[in-house]
Amino acid sequence: MEFITFYEGKDMTDSDKIENTQKRLKKRLKDLEFLGLVKYGKAKQQKGTAEIPVYTYSRPGYVLAWIIESFNPNRRDSANNEIYNWLEMICSIDNHSSSNVIFYAHLFKKCKETGQFDYIVSLFREVINSNIYLKNINYLFNETLILIFNDPGRIDAFEIILNETLDELDVNTRELFLYHQKLELERRMKLIAGHPKGYEEMCFEIRGNPHILAVEGRCVLCRLYFPLGVNLLDYREKIIKDRNEMLDCITTKCPGCKISSVLLIPNLL
Repeated sequence: MEFITFYEGKDMTDSDKIENTQKRLKKRLKDLEFLGLVKYGKAKQQKGTAEIPVYTYSRPGYVLAWIIESFNPNRRDSANNEIYNWLEMICSIDNHSSSNVIFYAHLFKKCKETGQFDYIVSLFREVINSNIYLKNINYLFNETLILIFNDPGRIDAFEIILNETLDELDVNTRELFLYHQKLELERRMKLIAGHPKGYEEMCFEIRGNPHILAVEGRCVLCRLYFPLGVNLLDYREKIIKDRNEMLDCITTKCPGCKISSVLLIPNLL
């Protein structure tokens, strides 16, 4: 292992070097604290009454550490077990749990029992390796959880488990969960909409229906943009199974020229 020599060629005392090293370490620890990966506390010195700073991993910090460990194929099985144990604690269900926490707690348990949890961890690694800007640990979790539900490249066994989990939710939790997915996909659509005002009006028109997703299609013949509402789960299934991989979209009938398969609806998953 090659070590970096920060002070080579510089005229500095050992105490200066130690002080500068401590400043760098404290700055890095503050960065980790800001990212939610470590927690800051204080403890009394073994000798005397003074308090010293103490940093420990947070629960998300442990999850990320084990996800990084899972990049090593030889350590993957043990890492997956540790990731599951920590996620089980993070996603513990109580009366105040969000629909996302409830859904993923049930999904993680099913995946663990059926041997599909390694696929969940592979999606965490995929997000880490992507170009997605991850401001903090919550961004990593959010991007991965969205990918878990919407990944177009999923395996059939996992898709079955995911649909079973969704079907087993009570009506209220299921609708809240779908509404969260709907809002995220509509946020993505809004960023690329060709006719923003028309798209916003469509979002507003169907705002109270968690099952209907506002999308925008572009007709290759009319050269016009058309906002429309589609069933969220139907859209997701068509993107996964029937999308045009070259154009990364699905096609449907244009409401303008009335010709089939000429309206291109983008893949938002």
